[in-house]
Order: sequence, then C-alpha cells, then structure tokens
Amino acid sequence: MLAATPDAASEARRSGCTVLVVEDDEACRRRMIKLLTRAHYVTVEAASGSDGYEFFLSNRTLVGCVVLDLIMLGTDGRTLFRMLRERAPDLPVLLTTGTPPDADGYGRLLDARSALLTKPFLANDLVEAVDRLVDRRAG
Repeated sequence: MLAATPDAASEARRSGCTVLVVEDDEACRRRMIKLLTRAHYVTVEAASGSDGYEFFLSNRTLVGCVVLDLIMLGTDGRTLFRMLRERAPDLPVLLTTGTPPDADGYGRLLDARSALLTKPFLANDLVEAVDRLVDRRAG
C-alpha cells in the first residue's frame, strides 16, 4: 500500500475545508475564490460583512476558515472579526487589508487563530496563509 504524498494529503485536507471569503471588492473576491478553488478548497463568497455573518450563522459547522477584508462598507472587517470571535473563538480567520498593518492597529486584532495578509499579495501567499491557519486548527 502506498503512503499518501504530502501533496495528496494537502489536497485531501483542503477539499474537506470550506473557506468563506468576505470581500466587498468583486474583482478581488473573485480572484481569491479562484486561487483557493485551484488549491482544492471549497469556497463560499460574501460581498459584505453582514452577508458573511449571516452565512456563518446559518452554516457554522460548514465553515472551516474565513478570509476577511478589514475595510468594507457597512459591517466592516474589524466588527465582523469580533462577532465571529464571540461565536467561534477557535475559527481560523485570515484578515486582509490594503493598508500597512501598523497604520490602523490591525496587528492588535490578531490572536493564535488568525493572521494578517497585506494586499496586493501573491497567489501562493494567500493559499499558504490559509493552509497555515487550517493546519493550526487541525493540529
């Protein structure tokens, strides 16, 4: 019997994890969905913080990770992050922002189950950041 290769193991882990992408910029959201889908993650998208929260509340057990833009109209990413933490403190959350991390104090939001990725980012950066968060939860 052959042992699973690291790539096969990663693909299996990814295919079992649904990533909720909450991003108000449609082009950016579509790009992230495309990159994560190519990496074999199951993806769901929300165009606003309130839509993302509503989906999460209705599908809590399905969501394995959230990719969350910090600057959005309406329910912004900082607010949604806090709401998610109240309901699911162990949920992996990747925060994304186009502003320098220290400019708005976003780094202070981070905990052991979150990370910050500054836009623009490379395709591998997004997938690797989600991989690390999902691996931390599994480990």
